[in-house]
Amino acid sequence: MIIDSHAHLADKKFARDLERALARASDAGVERVIAVADCAVSSRKTVALAHRFDKVYATVGVHPHQARRAAEQDFTAIDALTADPRVVAIGEIGLDYHYDPSEADAQKAVFCAQLQLAREKGLPCVVHCRDAYPDLLEILVEARAEEIGGVAHCFTGTVEDARRLVDMGWYLGIGGPITFPHADRLREAVRATPADRLLLETDSPYLPPQAKRGRRNEPSYLKYVCKAVGDAKGLSYQETARITKMNAVRLFNIAAHVSPEVAYSLKRSLYLNITNECTNQCYFCHRKRDFSYWGYNLRLPTEPTYEEIRERLAGDNLDRYNEVVFCGIGEPTMRLDLLLRVAAEVKRRGLRVRLNTNGQGSLAHGTDIVPQLINHVDAVSISLNAATREEYNRMCRPQNPEKAFDAMLDFAKRVKKAIPEVSFTVVATPDVDIDACRKLAEGKLRIPLRVREYIPPPKSEVDNLD
Repeated sequence: MIIDSHAHLADKKFARDLERALARASDAGVERVIAVADCAVSSRKTVALAHRFDKVYATVGVHPHQARRAAEQDFTAIDALTADPRVVAIGEIGLDYHYDPSEADAQKAVFCAQLQLAREKGLPCVVHCRDAYPDLLEILVEARAEEIGGVAHCFTGTVEDARRLVDMGWYLGIGGPITFPHADRLREAVRATPADRLLLETDSPYLPPQAKRGRRNEPSYLKYVCKAVGDAKGLSYQETARITKMNAVRLFNIAAHVSPEVAYSLKRSLYLNITNECTNQCYFCHRKRDFSYWGYNLRLPTEPTYEEIRERLAGDNLDRYNEVVFCGIGEPTMRLDLLLRVAAEVKRRGLRVRLNTNGQGSLAHGTDIVPQLINHVDAVSISLNAATREEYNRMCRPQNPEKAFDAMLDFAKRVKKAIPEVSFTVVATPDVDIDACRKLAEGKLRIPLRVREYIPPPKSEVDNLD
């Protein structure tokens, strides 16, 4: 199932067959549609549509094309509409210097006023930008837009523009243009953008994908965008749909069922999520956000039993995986007995087993757990994340700050002697000293270090999984 994060359903081109168009969207796997407004009149219409159709949510706002004509009563009406529970964002707002139907100063004034409205109402923004990225980014920085949240709809900027938006915790809305033959710059920007900062959109009835050029665009055509984004990112259609759906749920705070996963797949690996518990509270962890990762909901309602995990494995074709990885939203060694029992089952079925751990299992259990891992685990990846105890405590916030860092290093030394493949990882947060971590890992301990990308979470991000 996918979500169309931007469609102008109140446009007159949908006047005769909107219900049929939405039915076609459902048939094509489109679960939700965000109906976007461009003025006070269309704002009222989108809200009405959101009440008429369960799968539709609404935005309200004034498009930069309408900035010169917008009157005080228009903004009063939009302000009042934000109280409606079906309204999920302020938009479509922004800057457009291409057609220039409104002077730049008027556009900026209206844009800034609506950013402030979004802040006051606690709503994200849907932003339009054409030939105006320098000014747009300057305004977003001045407005502290990272505290508001939003999406750059129909993104057409550079890789650097994309990076700056992502650094604010904003999303990029990707639509039909990514399917165009000459959209290489856009595809380059998508490749450079983390998957969990991308949204899919049609902008219907405008900008149909290449396969439907010359026709009115509609939400059912979102499947072409999904495939093109997946191709650019090296993801399957299902992975792209799952990740971008979760992104839309997160940004717009909309109701969508995303079942919790005990086992989840990423490319050729099957990951087992066996606990919510962890001895750390790392500020960069997905536990501090919404327990989601790559479109999966990893918040377990209950701790899974061995029988439940075995049943889950029995229902999967394990031959399609290169390995099974104990890695979820919690620390796998907190449930060591279960880990060892499941690992033995996996090994009997001829698969490689990897453990991703914070290295505090021995400290938590009060005994050296490394001997128990032998013959059960083929590879161990340890979260290093800092080069000193002080930095580790500040970033990872362990339950036992006096012993956690040293216990993790001791575990690494012991497991290196017992397990064939051992590595460290570090999340490249802005304040981590990568060089110091590399000297400790590879220089002193002779254990290879892998640097993991850090994606800043939006301050506006909320959890709305049912």
